[in-house]
Amino acid sequence: MDKNVKNTFLISPNTVKASTYLVGNVDDSMVGSAIREAQEVHLQSIIGSELLYRIQELVYNAITGNTDTIDDEINACYRDCLDNYITPYMEEKVQAVLVLMVSYKTRNLGVIHASDTNLNAPSINDVLLVQQRYNGVAAKYATALSKYLCQNKPCFPELTSEGCNCTPYVAPQIGKTFVHTGLWLGGKGNLCCD
Repeated sequence: MDKNVKNTFLISPNTVKASTYLVGNVDDSMVGSAIREAQEVHLQSIIGSELLYRIQELVYNAITGNTDTIDDEINACYRDCLDNYITPYMEEKVQAVLVLMVSYKTRNLGVIHASDTNLNAPSINDVLLVQQRYNGVAAKYATALSKYLCQNKPCFPELTSEGCNCTPYVAPQIGKTFVHTGLWLGGKGNLCCD
């Protein structure tokens, strides 16, 4: 597994800032850290290690001018998945991750609350409420992504393979309904796959 490919973001800090409420108010390094978490922890748990790596490889190839890119017609399913399902999910999930990052920082002194002399600092409950809102929207996009992958499974051989050399390997969780709530209303949450 190529380390350069593995470190490829599927969405840039500038894209996140331009298409969300963040605008230019957050440092790129913080946005980058949030993208890494959203992609390697949350997105990977939906699409699995193999599909994540394959899309990273296609994006990396496009950036570096190699062949077999996300823009090639033969890879239209991957492009559609990235543009219409992964990107909206990542935009919301990055915001959810960032809410705590920008409000509370870890320093040598421990965890501190970030504030400004001209602003009132929100309570932790206020911060968690905002985070819950972003996670709720991200869950809707995760469900749409899961359903798309389930309905287009033949386009993505990475979803049916027996595992890869990915470390750590995470199996895809497609065909599931993703909800971000403390209330379970029952049901299996299975969209179409078994």
